[in-house]
Amino acid sequence: IIQTQSVRDRTLAHWVAQNHMANMRLTKQWPSNGNQNYTAKQGQQAWQINQQVTDTPNANIKRIELTMFNASGDFSGSLVGYVTNER
Repeated sequence: IIQTQSVRDRTLAHWVAQNHMANMRLTKQWPSNGNQNYTAKQGQQAWQINQQVTDTPNANIKRIELTMFNASGDFSGSLVGYVTNER
């Protein structure tokens, strides 16, 4: 049962991260560098998202690293993506 819960948490955490990244791209957000924390709900569970934004060699692209934690505060996964400045 513990193994099943772990797989479930990792899967949901990945969906949370993908949704967060997709929302940033769809709304054409250009985030500031640094760390920010967000909350989300997925699978009837609260999630904590830590977002770390850094510059890339291309001034029009930012690197976004998302780290997700479940409601208990346990690490559940991470995702790295990139957003472009389309403004």
